[in-house]
Amino acid sequence: QYKSYAKLNLFIRILEKRLDGYHNLQSIFEKINLFDVLTFESRRDNKILLKSNIKALEEENIIIDVINLMKEKSKVKNIGLNINLRKNIPIGAGLGGGSSNAATALIAVNRLWKINKSNGYLKRLSLSIGSDIPFFLSHGNAWIEGRGDIITSIYTKPRWYVLVHANVCISTKKMYELVRINKTNHKCDYDDYTKNLVGNDFLNIVLSTFPKLRTMYNKLSKFGDLNLTGTGGTFFFICDSEFEAKNLHETIPRKYNPKVVESLISL
Repeated sequence: QYKSYAKLNLFIRILEKRLDGYHNLQSIFEKINLFDVLTFESRRDNKILLKSNIKALEEENIIIDVINLMKEKSKVKNIGLNINLRKNIPIGAGLGGGSSNAATALIAVNRLWKINKSNGYLKRLSLSIGSDIPFFLSHGNAWIEGRGDIITSIYTKPRWYVLVHANVCISTKKMYELVRINKTNHKCDYDDYTKNLVGNDFLNIVLSTFPKLRTMYNKLSKFGDLNLTGTGGTFFFICDSEFEAKNLHETIPRKYNPKVVESLISL
């Protein structure tokens, strides 16, 4: 049994579009104690079967994609899998649930099938499936650059967050298609982040694309400084203590279904 953790983007700066179609960006990725649970069991035939508490995920899933890729590259034969996914991380929410699941699946089959590839190999392999997967194959939290493949471990102080998910599934691909490069966007550094000089460059794109999210953002902003993670779907407040987070949680109307989570420092 494996826990597959979500992440928050503490900021996102979009830089130029690359020749390969991706964008260069900068971000801090931080894991939080919200997670899906994955179990893997070998089968005697060649089938890979996925069961989930969310039926739509049983048909098309990034987990199957990475396992099939691993199987093809490692020339593993006549081994199947029963996979069970208990989904707790909202889908299309900017929390990296799919990428985290994919990374967890790579780690699991690497062990289960005794392929024994290095972590570096898994990161390189995973990039062909998704830009965020290498982060979830790394320990701790990170300063991210490139398309997501340049990962520098950093220390982030323990914090608590109040998450509010908009119940809107947002396509990362579609949000990137709406990006208009701001020529004044220069590379930032950690000092810019600590001085609150950077935010999430997707915020205005998301708010202008989804009127429901703009309304929600305007209402929730009355409770404090509101942030957006990923390409949208989830807003979050930053709190320095559990006490502060729980107090804020109590003030937010129940209809928004707020959730208190904690940052993870060492995983």
